[in-house]
Amino acid sequence: MPIINRFRESANAAESTLGGSLQNFMSHVMGPEKYGVSTSQLWHFQMTYPRALSGGLGQGGLHGGLFKDKYIDHMRIFSLYANEVNTPTKQITTGSYRAIGSEISYATGSTFSEISVQFLIPRSYVNLLVFERWMSIMANDANQYVDYYNEYVAPLFFIYKFERGSNRDIIPLDRKVYERAGGNQRSWPKYNKVVGMWHMYNVFPKSVGTLQFTNNPGELVTLDVTFAYERYRFYADPKFGGKTKKNKKGKDRTRSQRKSNNKNQGPRSNRSKRNRRNKRNRNRDRN
Repeated sequence: MPIINRFRESANAAESTLGGSLQNFMSHVMGPEKYGVSTSQLWHFQMTYPRALSGGLGQGGLHGGLFKDKYIDHMRIFSLYANEVNTPTKQITTGSYRAIGSEISYATGSTFSEISVQFLIPRSYVNLLVFERWMSIMANDANQYVDYYNEYVAPLFFIYKFERGSNRDIIPLDRKVYERAGGNQRSWPKYNKVVGMWHMYNVFPKSVGTLQFTNNPGELVTLDVTFAYERYRFYADPKFGGKTKKNKKGKDRTRSQRKSNNKNQGPRSNRSKRNRRNKRNRNRDRN
């Protein structure tokens, strides 16, 4: 087969797009929201407890729930003390086939990697306590028994990625405070915007790292925990991902949020709430 030189066609295509232009690069990076560069900061980690720790009737009988009364407090601690996190990844397993010429590879399945989270340790060492108890329930080294799978896996773990510059303003909930502060005549600080999220299903700790103590100048104590999970899903804003079933034309479903929310009416006053309630009562009486 003769070799066709496609250099000219490829060169014209490359030059007509970005073409290595610094101006085009800067206009994309500093311009539209879609092409802005993301940072490693502004993220949130949230975990849940398995049935063995939160309590409830399961396959293995009634679990008393070792941390049932401390569930909300512990979830807040894990979220605030998470220092570093690695997002889950997926690998495609392949097989190979050779008929004539070069060998080709084809997909046979998929596997998932483990995730690791680094926690700062509070003085109560509740992080270490929870994971030690969790792993003891999973595989008790005293009797060499393991618990039921559905009892020791946490239903969901969440990782949220934020970026600066949401369309939502941080405004007071009270109408009078809102008006005294300037109302829609002033600019309000904005919430951070969620641009991506990872949902991990059926998660359990696989290994807990060591803690290092020293007589040198004091440093923060951290705990590295590795988690295994069944599967994960990644979600992003639909306007970045093209067409969806509910959005067949690829339009922005958050059209109402394009304008800043303080340009509308702001928080509603008590008088307007009373008027709406009276109007509903009149309509009910007519019917």
